[in-house]
Amino acid sequence: MGKQETEKKARLFQDYKPKCWIVDVSKTMHKNYLVDFNMYDLLMLPQCKGNNHWVLLVASVMSRTVTIYDSLGGNNKALFDLFCQFMCQRAQIVKDGLEKISSELKAPPCNKQRHGNSCGVFALMTAKCLVMKKHPTML
Repeated sequence: MGKQETEKKARLFQDYKPKCWIVDVSKTMHKNYLVDFNMYDLLMLPQCKGNNHWVLLVASVMSRTVTIYDSLGGNNKALFDLFCQFMCQRAQIVKDGLEKISSELKAPPCNKQRHGNSCGVFALMTAKCLVMKKHPTML
């Protein structure tokens, strides 16, 4: 028997502002358009909202779902809509079926921050838990 996989394979987007990954497809071939996302279990996008709060958007490639982990429990519909827009634009170039990744935003219960400056730590630790196949509340 082969070695059992203990971690999920994740693609971490390096651009922390949605405007960095939402581009005009006709003008540029953005680095995130050319990647075969089917090679990954999870797509992870740490996002800085309003220049002062970090959340983690996670797209599951297999289940075609999008989840946003927010330690303040805010409204993340606009971020979800931008991600869906990105995936639709990407589908003009890459025909892998992922443009229909989700039609509904999931916002599961997650640990809440107690201090005004710990949201980045929560986003990173949530990502670590998900990659290690642990529930994010295990922080």
